[in-house]
Amino acid sequence: MRTTVPASETESTTAAHLEQARRRARGLFGAEVAHDRPYELVHAATAGRDAVVVVLMLWAVLAGIGAMEHAFAGLLAAAMAAAVHTGISNALAVYAQLRYWEAELVRERNEIRSQPEHEREELRTLYQAKGFSGELLEMVVNTIFNDEERLLKVMLEEELGIFFEQRNHPIVTGLFTGITALASGVLVALAAGSGEPVATVVTTAIVLAILCLVRHGLAVRAGIESFARWAILAGFVAGIAFLLGRFFVGLAA
Repeated sequence: MRTTVPASETESTTAAHLEQARRRARGLFGAEVAHDRPYELVHAATAGRDAVVVVLMLWAVLAGIGAMEHAFAGLLAAAMAAAVHTGISNALAVYAQLRYWEAELVRERNEIRSQPEHEREELRTLYQAKGFSGELLEMVVNTIFNDEERLLKVMLEEELGIFFEQRNHPIVTGLFTGITALASGVLVALAAGSGEPVATVVTTAIVLAILCLVRHGLAVRAGIESFARWAILAGFVAGIAFLLGRFFVGLAA
């Protein structure tokens, strides 16, 4: 004997499934940058910014412990190491994202083929939420459902929030972000190697300002706001690093 599932229960189950899928997607893309700017450019600017902060903190520590005689060599090594770490981590992140997209593509295609009525109900729920109803709703659902590739694209975008934008190869992304981090860190290291604190601070500020502007698509206001936050944070952390260096040197004396 076939049991009929109430419509309200079916809709509730479908809505819950959609929400679960969206949460899964948000978990992956929660830290994703805005889609109105090139992915690699934004992440390269972020990598450069992080490298600048790392080199600045190390410079403050060396100043605090009184080990400035080898500061340039140490800062240069730190800039290179940070660039390698940044490049590899970004390459792995892009690779993981591509693997995730591939897995979700296969999973959604299998669901469409093995559970067509369930997918049809999900699609109907999605477009009901957009304001469609009655015959128009059924027309939209049937039109989309009659083409598997179109249905697959709609479900990935509407259900999971996955938009298949162009992504460079993980190695290309890793090289791009790594080189940006290296260039940014080396500039600060060169300034610190001059032995002039003012030169180090000014160079750090200029590099940070450029990176913040690039990260925000040359939007001046957003770039200035971002620069202000990061300049204050970098200065605060460098000050803490310097004081800790002095403290531990005094403790060891």
